[in-house]
Amino acid sequence: IIDAELFSTRLKKLHTSFISNKEAWNGADALCVPMGASSDEELNYSKSSALHLYLLGYEFSDSILILTKNTVCFMATAKKCGLIETAIQTKAVEGLKFEFFKKTKDEGSNREAFNAMLAIIRKNGCTKIGTLLKGSFPGIFIPAWTEAVAHSTIPTGEIGSALGAAFAVKDSDELVSVYFMYLYFNFIDFVF
Repeated sequence: IIDAELFSTRLKKLHTSFISNKEAWNGADALCVPMGASSDEELNYSKSSALHLYLLGYEFSDSILILTKNTVCFMATAKKCGLIETAIQTKAVEGLKFEFFKKTKDEGSNREAFNAMLAIIRKNGCTKIGTLLKGSFPGIFIPAWTEAVAHSTIPTGEIGSALGAAFAVKDSDELVSVYFMYLYFNFIDFVF
């Protein structure tokens, strides 16, 4: 189960950072964070994975998260979409509308969903999609999405450093966790 309060707070924090400082996000007015299949061990150290853990507490493999000024789009399996839907019913994220798209095994159906998400991006007046261009995304789902974006003629830009900077600012809960992890690892070093 997703911590609805934490999800709402952190998504709002990310959204505020993104909206208030477009230049830091490489001039993007839409953020897209794709997450590939979970079979690759290197995926555990990706910024996509870090964002999922930060917002959701879990890695939602084979998913796409898009954030615009007014809308959050999420595409994943019906079960994963349901988890986020439950979280936002518990604690709504003020000022943001959520759109969910179900990923299926049918490539044609997925392409229709890709086109619908790109239409939402355009409808929100977005002229540049900030994404993780340097990432390696195993599987066939994210490469199909990347191809759809390339055919859309909407320019893209890298947001990895901006995402890292957004994670660098810690809230009080994160500071306590970091402190206790510091104590724990220093204790382990001392004992052994």
